[in-house]
Amino acid sequence: MGEVNGAITINLGEPQPKQIEFLEATARYVGYGGARAGGKSWVVRFKAPLMSLVYPGIRQMIVRRSYPELNENHIIPLKKLLKGVAKYNDKEKSFIFDNGSRIKFSYCANEGDELQYNGQEWDIAYLDEAQQLSESAFNAIKATIRGVNEFPKRLYATANPGGVGMAWYRRLFIERDFKKDENPDDYVFIQALVTDNQALMESDPDYIKQLESLPPAQRAAWRYGDWYSYEGRFFSEFRADIHVIEPFPLPKHYRRYRALDYGLDMLAVLWMAVDDMGNEYIYRELHLPNVIAPDAAKMIAEMSVYDDGTPEQIESTFAPPDLWSRTKDSGRCIADLFAEGGVRFTKASAERINGWMMVKDHIKPIPSIDGEGESSRLKIFRTCNTLIKNLQLLEFDDKRPSDASTEPHEITHICLTGDTVIRTPRGNKRLDEMNRSGVIYAYDGEKIIEAEYDHLCITSQNSAVYALETDTGEVIRCTENHPFLTETGYKPLYDLAPGDLLVNADGGYSEILRIDYAGREAVYNLSVDDYSNFITASGIVTHNCDALRYMCVMRTLPAKPEQREMTRAEWLAKAKNKAIRGRR
Repeated sequence: MGEVNGAITINLGEPQPKQIEFLEATARYVGYGGARAGGKSWVVRFKAPLMSLVYPGIRQMIVRRSYPELNENHIIPLKKLLKGVAKYNDKEKSFIFDNGSRIKFSYCANEGDELQYNGQEWDIAYLDEAQQLSESAFNAIKATIRGVNEFPKRLYATANPGGVGMAWYRRLFIERDFKKDENPDDYVFIQALVTDNQALMESDPDYIKQLESLPPAQRAAWRYGDWYSYEGRFFSEFRADIHVIEPFPLPKHYRRYRALDYGLDMLAVLWMAVDDMGNEYIYRELHLPNVIAPDAAKMIAEMSVYDDGTPEQIESTFAPPDLWSRTKDSGRCIADLFAEGGVRFTKASAERINGWMMVKDHIKPIPSIDGEGESSRLKIFRTCNTLIKNLQLLEFDDKRPSDASTEPHEITHICLTGDTVIRTPRGNKRLDEMNRSGVIYAYDGEKIIEAEYDHLCITSQNSAVYALETDTGEVIRCTENHPFLTETGYKPLYDLAPGDLLVNADGGYSEILRIDYAGREAVYNLSVDDYSNFITASGIVTHNCDALRYMCVMRTLPAKPEQREMTRAEWLAKAKNKAIRGRR
């Protein structure tokens, strides 16, 4: 920033040739990127302030998947760049210019976040890393680009191959396969490779060597922007054209199964039917946060009905082994609570890699019966939107090539760094200094209680972590998907922002002061019986789903009826009968 003849000037930097193409593009929808390190975020930070200065009063919005990403990639750099030119309003998450222009920052992590765009009007929107957004999110944001003023109406979408949004992005900007209501003239794509980013090439010339050393398909995607060679997706076998089908009435004689994963942060249930030929159809799903076990069991039972409304005959409901863990105080487990609600479980294997391999085997493309094209043993009703999205989102683990990644947030682990201090009956302890199992303090919704925990372990050696600071002075470092208890229920970090209130187990609420990117390091997770939460040193309550994996493992190795895990009530009844017989 400087001053010339009394006027304040800012130095936005020198754009590269491909970035100039982006800056000069006038199509309604402009795509940019296609490979790693093409200067995508930089050109967004250049374009938005430029338009704010050229068009007084213009309204612009920058969107990413989570607030931490927005803060790290845009808000912090723009605070330095726009100092003295625009004021940042933390409550509104906006830069306000003296000429009336505004740049708003918005995150869109899930379907619930899409509702915020109803009724909004913006002149320009920037979707940074658009491949992380679903097609429904794109459509919701696209609908906000309107108004009766004379400002340009545009949407800019930067992206790389991969992610849940790759299919719609590739269709519109790469394949240009338009629907009847889409005008081809409205869409333009500007390919930008790492070699087009001369600033990076000069500051870090070895970066291109890192890209060249990748496996062939990954190198093709990240180095050369090949949208058809992307191998970062764990389920590369999944193709919507062969796996996703329109719903149809399922005959009653089809065998039916359920698979479930449960925690207070998320209930995930899938329903599967198997026909006479062994073909499998996932025809129903349930994904719901903040549901207690009795209510969850009731929902599942009420949803498990045939088309005529009569109760379905479910052969087995597969669930992970940790739902049989019992608390020290009550001696009860989650499986007991579901059984009392009419939903009895069969214990599935928790072995991750074998489970994922079973899923891959079930969805691998096979020749169709008629010999025309390909089909699949497992098909998914189009109404199972969350499962379809997650199958496309899951990526490989960086450290275990045969395993699925512990990121991103939608379908994987939630973790804290080892220096996180939590409360135990023996005093406050760091996670990395605790035993694999033991007793800690948890929160039952009204008071602090003792609860047993187990499975404390490192879930990733190198995860991106963020620092959350509250008005208690405590700084908690965790992955972006780690849930915290708020005044409206559990929310992951990516759904939180400064000013939000977190429940404090000591009473009242604690306000979030800041959320900042804190680098990459090892992260930990643990499982707390019954309550699925624990308490940090200052009283913050924090939470500790894989249903398809359980389903496919148990469908491959079908359990006999006698192998079903007994509930505690059944076990006591059996023991009582045995004792009676012994006295005769």
